[in-house]
Amino acid sequence: MKLNTAAVALIVGALSICGAGISYAGEHVNHVSEALTHAQMAVDAGQKGTANTVGQHAQQALAACRT
Repeated sequence: MKLNTAAVALIVGALSICGAGISYAGEHVNHVSEALTHAQMAVDAGQKGTANTVGQHAQQALAACRT
């Protein structure tokens, strides 16, 4: 349960960083889409109990937001 809570917290944080990008069209939409994909993959990994994979996908989601 704690792993799922941590995964959700990481995902919410990543999406909050991407918030500004959502209002732009074009390239920013692709970055947000990529971030959402990695965020969902992090949730899926959390449900499987693979903490390392959660961290990897959360970092990739954050990286997609920063580009």
